[in-house]
Amino acid sequence: MKRVSLLCLMAFGLFGCASVPPSDTYLSQMKRSPSASLTSVSLQASDVLTLKQGTNSYHIDSHDKVVQISNYSSYYKIFKIDGAHAGGLKVSLNSYCACFGYDKRIMVPVLYGLSSTGRVIKAGSSKYDLHQASGVATPLHISFDAEFSGADLSYIVVAADNSSIDQPIEHIHILVNNFPSTTLDVLAYPVGRFELEVSAESVSADNKGV
Repeated sequence: MKRVSLLCLMAFGLFGCASVPPSDTYLSQMKRSPSASLTSVSLQASDVLTLKQGTNSYHIDSHDKVVQISNYSSYYKIFKIDGAHAGGLKVSLNSYCACFGYDKRIMVPVLYGLSSTGRVIKAGSSKYDLHQASGVATPLHISFDAEFSGADLSYIVVAADNSSIDQPIEHIHILVNNFPSTTLDVLAYPVGRFELEVSAESVSADNKGV
């Protein structure tokens, strides 16, 4: 990801003393919670949220169930896809920074599709970008766009990439009067707020999922 330069407009936003709970708090809770693999997550109606076309806003937090992905665990949410998408589906996700003073943390999202029987369907193509804050209404965030092909896609699983928790994923250069003042690290975090949007579209044969 490219480096992002932010202009310090208000001293309070930079020097505030607030912070978010440490990642270890969530990781220790995950270890004490039962977990499931991607292929065995619950598809019961009580555990699944209906994802309609348009923008949907959610949080991944310690109230969610735990999924085991490769060499790490994560809280997750699972969504039922609403509507036909025989030509393919585009999924756009924005993960927003929990930014308090010098403490900058953000959930790095991962996204998987599941068939009606729970078979994992990987995205045919995907793209991450980091975006600087734009005023108070749009904080620092990661965008993640993925494309799935085939009519068998029935569920979307959203989780956090916890393979490098508390490791810097980006450096923010703070400018004061157009001169570098300090550099802050944006750290990977196991929970966070995100927005999810799905739209049906035609996906090329080259982008078919596994």
